[in-house]
Amino acid sequence: MPHPFDRAHLRAFFCARKLNFSIVLLSRNSFLFVGIRFSPLFATCAYSKMGVGLFTHSQGKIRMNLKVDNCPNCGSIYQKNFRNMCGACSMKMDRDLGNCIDHLWRFPNVTTDELSLATQTSVTSIHKFIKEGKFSKSYGRLTYPCECCGEPIRNNRLCVDCSHTFKDTAKQLQATLARTHANVYNIHK
Repeated sequence: MPHPFDRAHLRAFFCARKLNFSIVLLSRNSFLFVGIRFSPLFATCAYSKMGVGLFTHSQGKIRMNLKVDNCPNCGSIYQKNFRNMCGACSMKMDRDLGNCIDHLWRFPNVTTDELSLATQTSVTSIHKFIKEGKFSKSYGRLTYPCECCGEPIRNNRLCVDCSHTFKDTAKQLQATLARTHANVYNIHK
């Protein structure tokens, strides 16, 4: 079984052990430093080896700033990053995206449901990939549901019918407000 830390984690780990810190392992790829003795040497080491600002300086003191959160997918604790998910879920998302792209390369006319069945990726994940623009627009049969009526669409949040309905309703509401409160204020014309 491989060691749960990579090289940067190991350097920070040994630095913390030298300075008598306790270390709490949260998962295979993340851990917390717990202790009362802070030193500038350790803060510098943690900054350079761990990447994200684990410590902050305020009023001449070094304070621990744990930027951790619960993963929205699996619920595990992770150090915040630009993806807002833990390492395991991030790797699963990358693997699912890679499988989908490989399948689309071989079968470009596949639908969203067929892609989901062939790659064992959830339909909601595929919808998310399409909305984020991870797939080329040339795959014309990949769709996701309209947020209002559920009609399959390829771009935007609403289908053409729902967007026309919203625009007509907004115009009617604007006309009603302009007629009702003509003496009080004037709505955009």
